Amino acid sequence: PKLNGEEINFLVQRLINRIIFLRICEDRALEHYRSLQQVTTYAQLKTLFERADQRYNSGLFDFIEDRLSLSITLPDAVLIEIFKELYYPESPYEFSVVEASVLGEIYEHFLAREIQITPEVRIVEKPEVIAAGGVVSTPKYIVDDIVERTLSRLVEGKSPQDLSTFTVADIACGSGTFLLQAYEYLMNHYLEWYLHDGVQKHSDKVWEGSHGQWHLTLHEKQRILTTHIHGVDIDHQAVEVCRFSLLLKVIERETPASVDAHLRRYKQRALPNLRANIVWGNSIVDDSFFAFNPDAITSDALMRKVNPFVWKSGFPHVHSRGGFDAIIGNPPYIRIQNTVQYSPDEAAYYQSDHSPFVTSKSDNFDKYSLFIERALTLLRASGRLGYIVPNKFFTTRAGRALRQLLSEQCNVAEITHFGVEQVFGKHTITYTCILILNKHTTEEFWVEHAPRLSEWRYGQRGIRRVYNAASFSAEPWVFLSPQAEALFERLKHSHPTTLEDVAEILVGVQTSADKIFVFKKYEDAEHVITIKDSQKRSWNIEKAILRPSIYKARLRAFDIVRSNAFMIFPYRVIDDIAVLYTPEEMQQHFPLCWAYLQAHETQLRNRDVQGMSDTTWYRYGRSQSLTKFEGGEKLIWSTLTLMPKYTFDDQHTIFTGGGNGPYYGLRMREEIKLSIHYIQAILSHPLIEVMVSTGASSFQHGYTSHGKQFVKDVPIRTIDFSK
Repeated sequence: PKLNGEEINFLVQRLINRIIFLRICEDRALEHYRSLQQVTTYAQLKTLFERADQRYNSGLFDFIEDRLSLSITLPDAVLIEIFKELYYPESPYEFSVVEASVLGEIYEHFLAREIQITPEVRIVEKPEVIAAGGVVSTPKYIVDDIVERTLSRLVEGKSPQDLSTFTVADIACGSGTFLLQAYEYLMNHYLEWYLHDGVQKHSDKVWEGSHGQWHLTLHEKQRILTTHIHGVDIDHQAVEVCRFSLLLKVIERETPASVDAHLRRYKQRALPNLRANIVWGNSIVDDSFFAFNPDAITSDALMRKVNPFVWKSGFPHVHSRGGFDAIIGNPPYIRIQNTVQYSPDEAAYYQSDHSPFVTSKSDNFDKYSLFIERALTLLRASGRLGYIVPNKFFTTRAGRALRQLLSEQCNVAEITHFGVEQVFGKHTITYTCILILNKHTTEEFWVEHAPRLSEWRYGQRGIRRVYNAASFSAEPWVFLSPQAEALFERLKHSHPTTLEDVAEILVGVQTSADKIFVFKKYEDAEHVITIKDSQKRSWNIEKAILRPSIYKARLRAFDIVRSNAFMIFPYRVIDDIAVLYTPEEMQQHFPLCWAYLQAHETQLRNRDVQGMSDTTWYRYGRSQSLTKFEGGEKLIWSTLTLMPKYTFDDQHTIFTGGGNGPYYGLRMREEIKLSIHYIQAILSHPLIEVMVSTGASSFQHGYTSHGKQFVKDVPIRTIDFSK
C-alpha cells in the first residue's frame, strides 16, 4: 500500500522483463522447459530469479540494485494464471524464434503507457506520447537502410584493431530498434572479417556449428556490444526495454553447450551488464539547465521530469576521443507548442539565452531539429549521422534555422525524399526523408526522390541527383531537375520584381473561435438574421455587425467570390484602424449580438488570446490586418489546393486563416498600376504554378501549400505603360 506510481511502474516492468526473458530461454533450451509453470508462489519465483542472476549477470536479475522486488508480495493465483497463459495451448507462440526487434516493437506500445494511482490504479497514455501523436514504430526496412548507409562508410574494410574504439549511439533510443540493427551489422562485419582472415587465427572469436555454419562466440558478442553500442533515453522504462532487447540479441542462437563453455573458459556469466552503455537522461538538456533555473537542483519532481544529462561525464571514454563515430535513430517529432503543454520548464529553457541551440531561437520549431543539432556536436570530426525526420523543414518558415545550420556547415551527405509516401502507415500522417549528415564539410550531396514506397523498400531506388552544397542556404531547399532549375533561374534573373513587391499578401482573420463568430444563416429578415449555434439554439443577430465571409467554401479559378457565411465583426474602422466596440456600445447598438456573445462568454474567455482582458473577452484572437478587407479589389485562394484557383472579390468578403490557411488573399499596392487580373493570370499560369508547388510543402493526394512564403517570390514581368 505504501508504493507510489513510479515504484509500481518499475516493479511491473522489471517483473515482465524477467518472466519473458526466462520464458524465451526455456524455448531455446537454456533453461528447463516449464520451469515457470512449476512456480506456485512469489517466494519460489524469487528463488528462480536469484538462480538466473548467478548464470546471466545481466543486471536484469540483480537484487542488490533492486531491493524493492524482494520486499513485496504478490498473490499466488495471479502468478499461476500468468504462467499458464505462457504455454501451449493458451499461448500460440514459439518463444525461441521471437526476434529481439519484434519484441522491441511490441514493447514500444507498452512504453506508451504508465500506471497512475489517483487513488485508483489506472493505466494511461504518457503526456509526451500524446504530444508526439502516439507511438509509431520505425519500419525495419527503414532502420536497416539508415544503419547500413551510416555505418558502411565508417566500418567497411576495417579490422577489429581498427575498430577497437569505434562507437555508435542512438540518443533517443526508445526500445532499441536502431541499436539492435547496428549491433547485428557490427557482428556480421566481425564474423566476415574473421572468416576472411582465417578462422584458425581466431578460435577464441568464432566457432563452427551444424552444417558448417560459423558463429561468433558468446564472449566476442559481449565484447562487441559493450565496446560499440551506446544509447540514451529520457524514459526510464525505455532504457530498461532497450537493455533487455540487446541482452536477448546476445543469447540469440546460443545453446546450453555454448553458454556452459563460456562459463568454464572465462569464469564470467553469460550476459554483460549494460548499465554504462544504455543510460537514462535527457539528451538535449545538459547542466546549462541549472544556470537557466538554479532552483531545479532542489526540486526532485522537476529533476526527474527534465532529467539533464551531462555527456562528458555520462560517456567519459567517448568524450576523451572526441565523440561518437556514428549516431543513428528516429528522434521525436514534437512541436514546441506541445512541449509547452507537458514540460513548460523544458520548453522555456530551449528558447532561453542559456540554451546551446540555434534552431530553437525561432518561435516555431520541432524537437527533432534539436536532436539533429545535438547529435552533430556529439560526433567526432569524421563522424556520420543517420536520421529519419520530417521533410517539411526543406521549405517551411519554421525550418529556416535548421536549413541555415546545415547549409553553413555543409553537413548534408545524402537525402532520400519520400515526398507524400507514408513511411509510418496511414494512421500517422508524416512526410519524411532519410537524412545522412557528415560532421565534416561536404562539398556535394545527392538527393533521391523515392518512387512508390512499395517499390523502394524492395530495391527499386529513385534517380539520384548530385547538388553543390554551396548553392544552398537558409532559403527553401528546392530539389529540381537541371532543366527546370535553369528555366526558373532565368525567369527570376530577367524579372527581379516579385509578387510581394507589387501586392500585399493577406492572411485571414484569426478569431480563435470560428464556431462562435462564423456561421451560416438559418432565416433572413430585414435587419436581423436567425442562426443556430452548436447546441441547436436559435439566435437573432443584427445584420449591421455582420460581414459576408467564406467558410469551408469551394473556390473556382477565375470565378467571383460568393460569400456563404457571416462573421460577427465587433469592430469599427477609424482612420484605417480597427477599434473594438466597448461592452456598453455593444449593448446599446447590438443588444441581440451581445446576448449571443454573453451566452458563449465562458468559451471565449478560455481561449489563449494574448492581451485579452475582462472587458475585451469577445475580441478576435489576432486583430492585425482587420482593415485590409475594407474596400478595393482582392484575390482569394485556398491554401491547400491541387491546382491554381485564384478567385476575384470586390465585396469586402472576409475569410479566416493563419499560417496554414485555410485561405490567403492579396490586394494591389496603391502605387502599383498593374491590373489585379494581370496578377491573377500570372499566378494561374501552369509554369508559375510549377514554380510555386515545387518549392512548397506537399501533402497527401497531391495537395500543395500556397501560403505566403511559397508565392511571395513569384517573378512578375513589369510593364512600361509609356510604350
